[in-house]
Amino acid sequence: MLLNFYEPFPFTHQAATWSSDWVKPLRMVPYPSSTERVVSAIAAVVDETAKRNLKQYGEQQWDAAKIESRIAEAAEWAKKYGGP
Repeated sequence: MLLNFYEPFPFTHQAATWSSDWVKPLRMVPYPSSTERVVSAIAAVVDETAKRNLKQYGEQQWDAAKIESRIAEAAEWAKKYGGP
């Protein structure tokens, strides 16, 4: 079974025309994220939802360690509940 991982959403879905309206105008979303690194991405959009989500993305400080941790959580859940 193929499983998908879409986090962090503002980064993985930037400019996705099939996604939510707030995602479509996103460009140059930085990775890894920090409050400092998202300043220019926030300034480049007008949509308040996009601004709010980019700010949150920066505050969450996404990096390789955070992604590894999230995948480990999913693997632990699968082990506990017999999922794939």
